[in-house]
Amino acid sequence: PTLSPSSMPQSLASTAAAGPTADSSATKAASALLISASDKAGMAGIDRERINSILLRESGNSTFMQRQRKMDENSNRKIEEMKKRLESKDNTATNNDWRREMKQSTIDPLLQNYRSQRQPISTCVVIDMDGFFISCHTMLDPHLANIPACVGGTSMISTSNYVARKYGVRSAMPGYIGSSLVKELSGGKETLTFVKSDFGLYKRKSAEVKAVLDEYDPNLKMYSLDEAYMDIGPYLEVQLFDQKGEVAHEDIRKKLLDKTNSSTESPPSEGKKDQSANQSPQKQIHEIYQLSRIHDAAKTLLHSIREKVKATTGLTCSA
Repeated sequence: PTLSPSSMPQSLASTAAAGPTADSSATKAASALLISASDKAGMAGIDRERINSILLRESGNSTFMQRQRKMDENSNRKIEEMKKRLESKDNTATNNDWRREMKQSTIDPLLQNYRSQRQPISTCVVIDMDGFFISCHTMLDPHLANIPACVGGTSMISTSNYVARKYGVRSAMPGYIGSSLVKELSGGKETLTFVKSDFGLYKRKSAEVKAVLDEYDPNLKMYSLDEAYMDIGPYLEVQLFDQKGEVAHEDIRKKLLDKTNSSTESPPSEGKKDQSANQSPQKQIHEIYQLSRIHDAAKTLLHSIREKVKATTGLTCSA
């Protein structure tokens, strides 16, 4: 149910009544606790101020907002305590350069240690499916691509499509708030369509995605239905070590599978251990090729992966 101004604190009630143009300290303080998520794909350029005004009106005195205010107050209190400790140290220190000396004796060695442990290059990639749940439904009902739609109900939204995101509708948002956003920001021209979850469908499409990604990293990990964590380094090594650049994808795939299978076999005998110990360690990819060439090859490979995912499953992803 929508909160009425009488159920809000007085400052928030007056803010909601004033509408999106209100410019009070209460509005700014409350808006700072809201996240309209312009960082989500498809939400660039959203009317953050107006969306925050609607969110504030609909949930200004909710349990979530009360918790957010309490967390914000605790953070401010800790910051003030730290400032006071620093001020006390400045006032009592006999050495005016204590901050610089602490940096040199404590912070700089830590940074140096971390830098020494850092890998020269990382080839790990996160594959994130675009609006996975709602995209699965859109494949079955293409009409959903042209209207504000989401998976979930009035209580909670799990995923929204890009049309709905233009109105600030996002995952982990109560559905009734999403409905208010679409209705008001569209001037009553559009309404938010809710689609019931179908995890059988999601699991089938997720398996299709994994089957494609397995071709590029047989050891990839999927910690959710729509996210994969993979290392494209071994694939790039085979690809780049081929001087002519003519090695086929299927050949690379076979080499990766052979390598994975051999690593899961029984441990080598003592004689083989001694023999491998005397061998020179294999050079890493960054020791052979310039970083710019590796980056270009990785960029091209990721584009190929995304295109194959789309061609095979009908779904899109980012990497």
